[in-house]
Amino acid sequence: MQARCQPEVIFIFLPFFSFLPTYMFIDMPWLQLLPAWFAVAIGALIQGTIGFGIALIAAPLLLLIKPELIPGPMMFATFFLTSLTWWRERHAVHWRDIGWAWVGRIAGTLAGTAAMVALPSQLLISTMGLLIVVAAIMSLNIRPFHPSQKVLGAAGFLSGVMGTMTSAGGPPMLLALQHVSGSRLRATLGAFFTLGIVISLASLTVIDRFGWEEAWQGMSFVPAILLGFSLSNRLLTRINKEWLRRLALVFSGGSGLMIVLGSLLRWIAENIL
Repeated sequence: MQARCQPEVIFIFLPFFSFLPTYMFIDMPWLQLLPAWFAVAIGALIQGTIGFGIALIAAPLLLLIKPELIPGPMMFATFFLTSLTWWRERHAVHWRDIGWAWVGRIAGTLAGTAAMVALPSQLLISTMGLLIVVAAIMSLNIRPFHPSQKVLGAAGFLSGVMGTMTSAGGPPMLLALQHVSGSRLRATLGAFFTLGIVISLASLTVIDRFGWEEAWQGMSFVPAILLGFSLSNRLLTRINKEWLRRLALVFSGGSGLMIVLGSLLRWIAENIL
């Protein structure tokens, strides 16, 4: 049976938009906002279909247009997408999976927050991105496995570190859950990301990396997220489990590669150019 987002779920978020005309376009010219909206909508479409993807599609463009949108504003906007994905297939959520992964996520978020303050972040981010690429390649022909407590805990930890530092915390969890059903994958990731985003935003607030200004910037992308999510409902029944897994691996590996390349380019810009 095709999973559809009930109309009232979308309407829950509409009252927020009464505030947007005054605030949503601050420091964002139309020539920058429109391609950013397009990237966010496509990312929301992909994430609504396979459980992950908005960070891979939207984050690189937003970094080019307005680096301040990463991680706080983008993470805040993604909260609406993960909440909708969770609610749409809430019957398929495996809370035991989330419990072990969330323990790791809390530890990873704290580690990521500390790393942003005390360590050379580019090297750490590049290393994690490279590990994700290697793991995705190795997973292409791996035998199906059940996500154990240790696997979920480790994936949650890496997701917390990467999510806090780059807004792309999905790949580790996607790899850990690659062999489960599509509805379980999307719903469990949606619930996990929603809870994780709350923790990450709280941590960013503590170190003065997230506040009202970042929240308003993030709200400007919610209409694009709602559009992409609504379109994803049409694709759910057209992608079988194996195709879903292959797409998940492609986006996980691609996300890791983008993280590595992005860190390399920033290092070049800061130290050579």
